[in-house]
Amino acid sequence: MRIGGGQLTWLLRTWRNDVAGLPQAVVAERLGIAKATLSMWEGGSRRPNIDQLRALDACYAAGGALIDLALALGTPEGLPARHIWAHNPQGPSAPHWAWLRPRPGDGRIEALLRWAAFGQEVAEATGDDTRGVFVTTPVSMPNPAAWIRLARPGWVDFGRGVVPAELGIPIVSALTNAQVAGGGHSAAGLVAPHIVERFIGDPVFAQAVLRFFGDRPDLVIQVFSTRQGWDRVARISPPVPTPIAGTGLPEPAAFRRLREARALSQADAAQVATELLPDQPVRAEQVRGVESGSSPRTRFLRARLDRAYRADGHLCSEEVPLQVGPASTADVRVDVDIPEFWIGPVWFTLVPQGRARSGRVRLEWGADIKHMVFDGAATISCRRATHDSGGPALFCPRDWQVTAGMGHRPDARDVNFGWLRKNDPGPPPAAPEDVNEIFLNWFGRSRDDFRRFLAHPEAW
Repeated sequence: MRIGGGQLTWLLRTWRNDVAGLPQAVVAERLGIAKATLSMWEGGSRRPNIDQLRALDACYAAGGALIDLALALGTPEGLPARHIWAHNPQGPSAPHWAWLRPRPGDGRIEALLRWAAFGQEVAEATGDDTRGVFVTTPVSMPNPAAWIRLARPGWVDFGRGVVPAELGIPIVSALTNAQVAGGGHSAAGLVAPHIVERFIGDPVFAQAVLRFFGDRPDLVIQVFSTRQGWDRVARISPPVPTPIAGTGLPEPAAFRRLREARALSQADAAQVATELLPDQPVRAEQVRGVESGSSPRTRFLRARLDRAYRADGHLCSEEVPLQVGPASTADVRVDVDIPEFWIGPVWFTLVPQGRARSGRVRLEWGADIKHMVFDGAATISCRRATHDSGGPALFCPRDWQVTAGMGHRPDARDVNFGWLRKNDPGPPPAAPEDVNEIFLNWFGRSRDDFRRFLAHPEAW
């Protein structure tokens, strides 16, 4: 079954018949189209363009859910399966959903959802059904991001509105099953102080901890190195050179494949990309050029197509302009110009110059601040949450080389957690007796597992 064909026709027919309860003639009249056109959309001989999908969504009062689901149908065909997915919903608070889907043959969805101070586990048997499960919430907030970690690689899409039960896909309420994840949106307080001190002071124990968790060493180091709520300084070490597996399709093929999976024509893609940056219009021929491997001259075209295709930075890594300000003592301020349309991961690469191979760095974004110590050249990554949040400012030694950009960098250290509010350190959070259980669950570990590890760390 071709994505955008059979599945899209099923969605359109089901929504009109079973959700909206409208005959074709009524819908055609409201949209100002021929009934035969609607029949062709629902029969698969013709597909609606992006404006027509929007019109159908409005006609059915779907609140964005119809168009977001229509674009989400082809994600397994357009993107590689992976463990971690994130999203910053835009606009005022409204109902939202996450659609979790397993790979064929997995037979089960297991995931940990995290948003600010809240977490939720999802465990649903799917058998041979790859339609997955929806997790829904009646509220949303752009910052902090919603994070979903799948126990096995799969696919997650995010969207607006209310998912109708008539689609026949299981629905789980986030509010019903949410738990408080100690430590909130900070790394502080997730690990007992005596374990933090042992991790910092005993390299052998620290390596055993990393082996115990087995994944995301960057996140483990951050959490196990944070002493107090007002002392969230992340130590950034140069990445260990290792081959990156699963890089996916060559870039041109990846753009074409995801566009087709979203059931968008090249003209649709050009239209949405233009809407993101109207003073730099995009033509269908330019979209075709990206898909054939040519270098686009249009400003930020790859990043705009990434946004249009909802790839969350996995189709691009585009540099952005920097403005170096006046130096203050030994530090210099570097302002990073993130274009307004971008929502998603951003990265910063810092390369020490001269004799000093390490130094203190702070990243300020609005009222938030992140303190770091770089022990050599490295790349860090966080997320741009809203269109009006402006750009960040980096403060680093004046002779360091700095570059920054939009998109996913697999070599980047994740610094999304452990930020402070400027001039407001706040009280230290309550510490668990060993490690916060939600954090353990991110890695498929239990508190009993960690206690057994503490009894014999040398065995790992």
